[in-house]
Amino acid sequence: MVDYYVKWQITDLAQYFKSTGGSEFKAETLLEQQLNTLLRAQFGKRTIPEVVSGGRDDLTELLRQAAQKQAGGLGIIVVDVRIKGIELPANTSNAIYQRMRADMQKIANRHRADGQAAAEEIKAKADADVMVLLAKTRSNAQKVRAIGQARAASIYADAYNKNKDFFTLFRSLLAYEESFNSKRDILVLDQSSAFFDYFKAAIPKNDGVPAKK
Repeated sequence: MVDYYVKWQITDLAQYFKSTGGSEFKAETLLEQQLNTLLRAQFGKRTIPEVVSGGRDDLTELLRQAAQKQAGGLGIIVVDVRIKGIELPANTSNAIYQRMRADMQKIANRHRADGQAAAEEIKAKADADVMVLLAKTRSNAQKVRAIGQARAASIYADAYNKNKDFFTLFRSLLAYEESFNSKRDILVLDQSSAFFDYFKAAIPKNDGVPAKK
């Protein structure tokens, strides 16, 4: 059931009396018959959810045009037509509500799925960017390490060429240092080991001549 109202006014008094006999009730009845016929035709073309959810403005305009067409022969003009409400049976209203709710849920699910897809795309791009950055960082670190190792090798080679005995002693000291795990570790060496050869060579010989007092 569609509840509506029509506002009209007389513009041609002679035609009005000729068509309705001056009866306001007859004029309204003629308008109502025309509009009800139009409503039945429109409800036959549209689904109830379409009428309820989004077609009221279009339906109002159709009613206004139909009323204006009928009014021309009655000596009146239609000022306004408004739909006040659409009343449906309880079972029909519930079915429409459930359908609209299902449609809204589908829309929400689609938006949620689109959002998840966008989030996954952003995460994948971020992961790819991180991997590229890490790869570049590792590559740069390896280059720096290679340069440092090359310089260290050059320094060691230069030191070895300048003083082979001292370089050998220095490398031995480094090796012994790395073998200690704590400050309380003790290393016992035989004085005849190669480690002491450098110190022995550094002690001057007196060839049996006693030192002067």
